[in-house]
Amino acid sequence: MVDSVELTAAHVDQLRSPMRRGAKLRPGIAAGVLSALLVAVPASAQPSAQAPSTGVVPSDGLTLAQVIDEALKQSPAIGAATAGLQVAAESARFARAEQLPRFDFASRYDYLGPRQQLPMRGAVFNLRQLVAPFDYNDTLYRVGAGVSLPLYSGGRISATIGREEFGQGRAQEDLRLSREELMTALARTYYRTLQLQEEVRATEASLASLRESQRLVRAQVDVGTAARVELLKINTRVAAVEQALIRVRNGEEVARTELTTLMGREGFTEKVQVRGPLAYTPGPRQLSEHLDLAIEQRPELRAQDLTVSMEQQNVRIAHAALLPQVNLNGFFEGIAGNASPFFDQESAFVAVSIPLFAAQDRVRVARARVRVNEAQEQLRQLRLRTRLEVEQAYLSLDAAEQQIAAARTGVEEAQEVLRIEQLKLSVGKGIAQDTLDAQAAALEAQNNYSRALADANVARVALARATGTVETLRTP
Repeated sequence: MVDSVELTAAHVDQLRSPMRRGAKLRPGIAAGVLSALLVAVPASAQPSAQAPSTGVVPSDGLTLAQVIDEALKQSPAIGAATAGLQVAAESARFARAEQLPRFDFASRYDYLGPRQQLPMRGAVFNLRQLVAPFDYNDTLYRVGAGVSLPLYSGGRISATIGREEFGQGRAQEDLRLSREELMTALARTYYRTLQLQEEVRATEASLASLRESQRLVRAQVDVGTAARVELLKINTRVAAVEQALIRVRNGEEVARTELTTLMGREGFTEKVQVRGPLAYTPGPRQLSEHLDLAIEQRPELRAQDLTVSMEQQNVRIAHAALLPQVNLNGFFEGIAGNASPFFDQESAFVAVSIPLFAAQDRVRVARARVRVNEAQEQLRQLRLRTRLEVEQAYLSLDAAEQQIAAARTGVEEAQEVLRIEQLKLSVGKGIAQDTLDAQAAALEAQNNYSRALADANVARVALARATGTVETLRTP
């Protein structure tokens, strides 16, 4: 690690002795310029081999786990997927209810009028009581109950139950998919927000340093110890950093807005605040293990596998239409009229339906079998795509981890260059432009390091998404 502030007398004497006569800055003013430029790169820019992290952890704001917990409770996407699961569960209950007896109750009142009187007692209405003469009624009262029970449906009912239960399982996987997609988007936006916060802090520190240098060099120009062109160079640099700060702040605001929206917050005038630190800890991993995990855990694959099972049940349902249907039925009815006493009649029968010619039903069976093949091919295609996505995410994470090491080295080297230029400037042997260039390089190196840390975290989230294990990233 480079110590930006520690300057020894030996360092100063070593740089002063051979070039003392070429000094361009008075020692007092040079020391002031030096003290201002030393804050160009904040302490957060100094990487640590022990814990590669950057930035200061704010006392307020939400952690990633808190962001995810709130979003899972409030997100409309999760609410819709949860409702879909409830619908699937009710559909399964409805299918299971078809195998139970059905009881119906009915009552009826008829007024026939004087010209449409109906005989109530006779061979037609009550076979057990052949009573004459008939009683003619212009008003009828009926009450009855019926029961029906399917005895044989050709496997249609059991297949329907199986299909709806598979559908319930698919709805569960759809809910998992919605959760994983939401958590992936939240984590990606969260880490980008942390990265932009670090860039804002680093750019603000750089701008503060430049403005102090601007003030000191302006004082030198006023007393004639520095050329006006030196001040113009600093002014140009200040303007450039001010523009960069505006862009970075706007980017942070956009990221916070996106995060607030993803969390499902409504009616909030203040956008969500997040806290870090922005850090990355690599872990052991094997590509083969991730591939196996993806085949086992990825919700899209599990949902498509259940879709294949559902289509297979649809074949059974379609084939059941070609088989006999047997139902047991029972009926009880009581009738009374204004001129006749109450009497009842009961009946029980077994209804058998045998399809003799059902061309459309055979077409439905063929179509259902084609859909099974289609679902199986879609499953195979999804497995191939999953393997590709896992390998791509794995390689991206590997590259991101290498970029962290390279960016850390860049920060160390940029700080060393800045330290040297500041020492030269302090003894009057340097020029402002070289120090400004070193300062710009140090700021860029720090931003690159922050970006590399964020990229590595995002790449790790992408790998977890490819394997269907985003839930494991929910760490406080």
